[in-house]
Amino acid sequence: MAWWIIFCLAFWATWLIPRICAKFIPGMMVVSRLSLAFSETLHTTKHVAHVCLFITVVVLFEMGAGGLWGDPPTSASYPPLVTLLLQILRLLPLLALPQVVVPSSYRPKSGALFKARALQYCLEEDVNLLADTDWIVHLDEETLVTDSAIRGILNFVIEGRHQFGQGLITYANENIKNWFTTLADSFRVSDDMGKLRFQFKVFHKPLFGWKGSYVVTQAGAERRVTFDHGPDGSVAEDNYFGMVALREGYTFDFIEGEMWEKSPFSIYDFLQQRKRWLQGILLVVHSQHIPVSTKWLLAISLYSWVTMPLALASVILSTIFPVPVPGLLNVMAAFVGGVNFYMYIFGVIKSFRVDRIGWMRMALCMAGALITMPFNFLVENVAVVRGLVGNKHKFYIVNKLTGAPDKVVSTV
Repeated sequence: MAWWIIFCLAFWATWLIPRICAKFIPGMMVVSRLSLAFSETLHTTKHVAHVCLFITVVVLFEMGAGGLWGDPPTSASYPPLVTLLLQILRLLPLLALPQVVVPSSYRPKSGALFKARALQYCLEEDVNLLADTDWIVHLDEETLVTDSAIRGILNFVIEGRHQFGQGLITYANENIKNWFTTLADSFRVSDDMGKLRFQFKVFHKPLFGWKGSYVVTQAGAERRVTFDHGPDGSVAEDNYFGMVALREGYTFDFIEGEMWEKSPFSIYDFLQQRKRWLQGILLVVHSQHIPVSTKWLLAISLYSWVTMPLALASVILSTIFPVPVPGLLNVMAAFVGGVNFYMYIFGVIKSFRVDRIGWMRMALCMAGALITMPFNFLVENVAVVRGLVGNKHKFYIVNKLTGAPDKVVSTV
């Protein structure tokens, strides 16, 4: 069944979609070379192709998962409490320039640690020489800036309507150190283009949080929000900063153009990275200094992540102990699965340019991303379990530079 789905997706993407576009959309230029179909000059064709592919993936997933046109599960007799528990588990898938050296003696007023401590030091009056109207671009150590990102930042700054902005980061550029982690991160690319872009373009708020790289801030607004939020604001300092900025009424926007970064070089680093994110966001969501009205959507997103082990248990138990559930619930659960399935495909399309690697390698990358899905799901589950039981005030530094050792920084 999986290979049949891949074949159908390849058929739609490479043959049928361009012909449908040519027939039903007057004046649209459809070319035979697929490398041009996704180029910058054919935005309409590209968007129509993505919509068709998205609908196809969701429908096929609904059919394969039994959400649509599937036979109802065979009824089995269980105690009422067990039946209720199994049905509740089925609901879980519905819930995802100048260099500054920081002195070792520096201590922020609230006791901020790790990266937040360094960022706060750069905002101190005797260190920061920027005017309130100047702009700061935050990058990770391995981030590469592209021409499109420069144009996007300039447009964002010149427009000047929002104090904070963030753009797309992709991970499949230059030399790939680990194919598993890179293909797994294709999901993050789709997350940027979906959730991140939507919340900034429509609401201009970090309702579901944001990231700590490819961040553009107005210096005055960053100084007023600060990174000095104590130990709880020091593990996921980017999300804590975003929640405080949202609480104070600042606005955000999505910046066009992409920057390049690296995925973790090992599966262990990948797991530790996810573990730190989960622990840091837990500290943000449980902070008494951020009102519930500000963080409730971030909390929902977090606990959909925290309940991943239960969702995995639901998938396993539903095959061993089938229970009758409403048809609508099956449709919704299959829809969520289909969207996740599609996000890996879209992330690959956005990360690997066809005109650079060719269609054969693109198809292999799509297949590889889909193959990594269950393994990525397993790693994420392990990260959740370890994150819930471990010390949450640790900061694991992932090696993104060749030859640099990994580090775990504990509370000081």
